[in-house]
Amino acid sequence: MTTKIQQRIDLPIEGMTCAACVAHVSHALENVQGVTNPRVNLATERATVDVTSNISSIDELTAAIQDAGYSVATRTITFIVGEINVPNDPLTQLLSMEGLLSAHLDDGGLMIRFIPTIIGVSDIKRELTRLGIVVTEIVDEHSDQQGHLSILRWKMIFSLLVAAFIMLMMAAPGVGLKLPDRIDLFFLLVVTPVQFWAGSSFYVGAWAALRHRTSNMNTLIAIGTTVAYGYSVIVTLFHGTDFFTRYSKETFFETSAAIIGLVLLGRYLETKAKDRSAAAIQSLVKLQPERAHVSRDGVEAEVDISEIEVGDTVVMRPGERVPTDGEIDTGGSWIDEAILTGESLPVEKLQGDTVFGGTINTTGSFSFTAKRVGKDTVQFGDYGDEAVNGLRFWRDKLSVAIGTAVQKAGGINLKNIIGKALYRGDELHNRPDAGSSMFANVIISNLIETGMDHNELLPIAKHLSSDEIFFLGLSMGACKATMDAAHGIDYSTLVTAMARNGVEFGIRVSGLGDEWFTGPASMIDGLYFPGFTVDDANPDMGDSAITETAGLGGFTLAAAPAIINLVGGTPDEAIRYSKQMQEITMTKNNGYTIPALNFEGTATGIDIRKVVKTGILPIIDTAMACKNPGERMIGAGLVKPPMEAFKNALHGFAKKYEI
Repeated sequence: MTTKIQQRIDLPIEGMTCAACVAHVSHALENVQGVTNPRVNLATERATVDVTSNISSIDELTAAIQDAGYSVATRTITFIVGEINVPNDPLTQLLSMEGLLSAHLDDGGLMIRFIPTIIGVSDIKRELTRLGIVVTEIVDEHSDQQGHLSILRWKMIFSLLVAAFIMLMMAAPGVGLKLPDRIDLFFLLVVTPVQFWAGSSFYVGAWAALRHRTSNMNTLIAIGTTVAYGYSVIVTLFHGTDFFTRYSKETFFETSAAIIGLVLLGRYLETKAKDRSAAAIQSLVKLQPERAHVSRDGVEAEVDISEIEVGDTVVMRPGERVPTDGEIDTGGSWIDEAILTGESLPVEKLQGDTVFGGTINTTGSFSFTAKRVGKDTVQFGDYGDEAVNGLRFWRDKLSVAIGTAVQKAGGINLKNIIGKALYRGDELHNRPDAGSSMFANVIISNLIETGMDHNELLPIAKHLSSDEIFFLGLSMGACKATMDAAHGIDYSTLVTAMARNGVEFGIRVSGLGDEWFTGPASMIDGLYFPGFTVDDANPDMGDSAITETAGLGGFTLAAAPAIINLVGGTPDEAIRYSKQMQEITMTKNNGYTIPALNFEGTATGIDIRKVVKTGILPIIDTAMACKNPGERMIGAGLVKPPMEAFKNALHGFAKKYEI
C-alpha cells in the first residue's frame, strides 16, 4: 500500500561541507516521526522531506538538523509599518504562520525572521494586510547569511595574520634579529583564540559527528590542529625542564593557525560564491511583471496580470516583460528569452510567432493574443487538442518529410553536429538550440531537393527553424545507440541507461543484463517559472537522462555557461560539475571536447564502482514537471539519481559474479 504524502518541506541547510555531512543530515531527518524519503543536496545546500503524518511543527525538523551539528538558514526582513488596525496582538497571530520564526515591532519597524523556502516575502505581506497592518515600504531585506559571512571573514583574517606573524618571528634569527626570551608564551597567547574562537566550528562539527559515531572533515581538522596546538602548549609550559631533554622543543603554533586560517579562507570563498549565485537566482525569480496593458473592445487599460484572460489582446512596449504566453497579432520585436533557454542574445519575433511569459521585450512594440494564462503557461505534459494535433503533425508530416530528406542526403552525421554544438554553448539536453539550428540548416536544403509541394514544405521548414529543442530527440537517439552498443559485456560495471518515471529512478548496467536497479526519484533543485513553487513540483521524471549516460547534458555544463543561469548556479560551478563527473567515469570521449576545459574530452562511461566509492552522483540538468497531470513545464534545474540504485546494482554485480 502506498503511503499518502501530506506535505513536502524544503529546508535550506548551513554547515555541510562533504558527502559525510549529507549522510548525517539525511540520517537525522529520517529519525523524525512522520518523515520519509529525505533528499539532501550538497551543491544547493537543501534538504527536502516528505511528511506522511502530522508533526508538531517545523521546529522538530530544525531541531533534528541542529542536533546533527548543522543549522537551517533563515532570512530577515524589515518593514516600515504605517498603521495597525487590529485590536488584538497581531504578532501572536503572525507567529502562527508556518516557517515564521520571530517577529519584533519597534519604532514603526517590523523585523521578521523566517525560513525562506517555507514562506516568502509576498506571503508575509499578504498576512500583514489581512491582520490589519499597513506596510508602507520594505526598508531592509537581507539574509542572515551575511552576518555569518562577516564573522567568518574576521576569523579567517585573524587566523592568517597570526600564522603569518609567527612565521615571520621564527624566521627572524635567520636574518640576524634576536627574539625576546620566552616569545613562545606570546605565541601561546595569540594562537589560543585562533584555536578555540576561529576554529570553534570545527569542534562543533566534530562533536556532532562523534555523537553519531562517525567522522567528517571537521573531525580531521579538529584532531590535526588540536595535536599541533596541544603539543606546543606542553612544550611551552614545561620549557626548561628535564621532561623534554630527549624530545624536540619546537612548537607548532603556526601550523595550527595556518591550517585553521586556510580552511576558513576556502569556506569564505565558497560562501561568497554561493551568495552571488543566490542573488542571481533571486533576481530571476522576480521576472514576472505585476501589471500589463490589455486592449478590450478597443479600449486599452492597465490591469493586474491575474486579470488577464485567454483571448485578451495584450499590448507590449519596449523594455516591458511579457506577462503571459501568446501569439503575436501585429508588430514585432526582439525578445530576450534567457529565462527559458539561457540564450544571451534576443530572438526576433514577428506576426504569428509565440511569446512566453517572463521574457523581455527589448526594442519593438507589438500586440499579442493571450493563449495561456497563469499556471497554464509554458508547455509540458499537455494533452489538450493543441498538443495532440502537434503530435499528429510530427507523426504524419514532419517525420515522413525528414525521413525522405535524410535518405536524399545519404544520412546526416549527428556526431559532427553534437561536437560543433558543444563549441557553441550547447549541452545537448536542456538547451539544444545550437544543435537544432545546425540540423535545420542541413535538412532544409535536402527537403527542398525532395521536390515537396510548397504548401507542405512551408510549415515543416517553419517548425524546424523555430523549435529550439528539436535536436533533443535526435541527441537522445544518438546517445541511446551509443550506450546500447556497450550493453551486455560480461564483468562490465558501465551504466548503459538511466531513466526516471516520477516515482523511481532506475539504472541498467552493461554486465547485468536487462535488470533495472532503482531508488526513489529525487526532487529537482533549480528555478521555477513565475507563478510556481516547490509545492507544484513533481519528483524527477523523463527519459532524457540518456544524454548524461553518454556523457552529455549535465556532464557538459562547462560547455554551456548560459544554461547554468536557467538551472541555478554560476559558470565556475558548471566547470566544477564537469570536472567532478570525470571522477565517476571510465574514460573521456575525445570526439566531444569542451573548450572551457582546454578541449578535454567529455567524461563518459559512468562506473557504478566509482559512484559508490566516491559518493559522487551523476548530475542531470532537466525540466521540472508539475505534480498535477496534464499541467505544463514549471521550471528547470539540476537533479541527481538516488545512491540506492548504484548500491543495489553493485550488490547485484557482486552476487552474479560471486565477488
